[in-house]
Amino acid sequence: MMDEHIKNIKELINSAKLPKMEAILSESKEIASSIVIGRSRFMEKYGVSSELEYKRMSIKNGHVMFHAHIGMNTWDETARSLRAAYDFAESNGFVIDRAGICLDRRMALPKDMRKSAPQESGPYLETEEEWMQVGQAAPIQPHMGDFIIGFPASTENTVSALRAGVTTIGNLSQFFAHEAPMWKRKDITTVETVKAIGIMGFLRDRGTLMHSYLDDGFGALFLDCSTSAAWAYLEKYIVEDLLGAKLAHCVGGLVSDPVKRSGWIFALDEIHGHDCVGSMFYGDTISSHSDPEKNRALTAEYLLWDIMTQIECPTGHAVLPVPFTEAHRAPSLEEICEVQLWGREIEKTA
Repeated sequence: MMDEHIKNIKELINSAKLPKMEAILSESKEIASSIVIGRSRFMEKYGVSSELEYKRMSIKNGHVMFHAHIGMNTWDETARSLRAAYDFAESNGFVIDRAGICLDRRMALPKDMRKSAPQESGPYLETEEEWMQVGQAAPIQPHMGDFIIGFPASTENTVSALRAGVTTIGNLSQFFAHEAPMWKRKDITTVETVKAIGIMGFLRDRGTLMHSYLDDGFGALFLDCSTSAAWAYLEKYIVEDLLGAKLAHCVGGLVSDPVKRSGWIFALDEIHGHDCVGSMFYGDTISSHSDPEKNRALTAEYLLWDIMTQIECPTGHAVLPVPFTEAHRAPSLEEICEVQLWGREIEKTA
């Protein structure tokens, strides 16, 4: 039976008529050689050349990073929200280290196809100026983990993100389970995904991190943690052994048991040979109550465990307190700020 499966896989790969990996990586190398990675305001403030450098400093110094997810309906509104979130954190004596930019799914398409696709939620970056603002809106390091790598526009979006000062980019897991709107050419998506990861690989010594959120892909379908861990090994083989990039795994949104959440960090550290540098550890999104106030207890439970785990096994994963209202609608800026402040109270307890 196994031999038959292997035969079918070989036939499927051969029928796709994909170019050789060496040819794609040759293109990646040429593109990477022309990229000047931008310096975000966050890099300037903390004197680092990449988020990876900051993460390694945080691991060494025992600093637990915090992540906020922000994606309003327009880029202008998103940029204002980033600035306002930074000002709120400053006035309350804490740091929002990084922010995930929740892009409109149209961004996954080649540029000339985006206008013909229906608008969805999240900001839409239309000009080079808007791209450059991503790293300049506020001294919060931007993370781009949705609809960048893993889609037909992987290469062009990766180049734009790097030039804007974004050094943690993804999302490999979305390649396996997500689709760009109105797009059916998996062969082109595959080539562009490999090319983009190759670019990240050739710039690995500059601090790039290839992000993959396991819960966004097949990892969400497995019935046991050991199979999900095996999938994480497979992703690491693809990203690091085949394509030369540094993989930053994320998990958490579909993990409700706080003990399992803690166990995942130790497991990822083992999978990555005790050189694990994670992107973020997503808050529990499946146990939320319809009453936002009741979600405070839920957040306190998982966040306490997540923070204590980073103290015991520091991997640079930024903890992510999910806004109390996110289960039934997109949270407002005020609600994002509220849960970030709440998270700092939990950190004091830890």
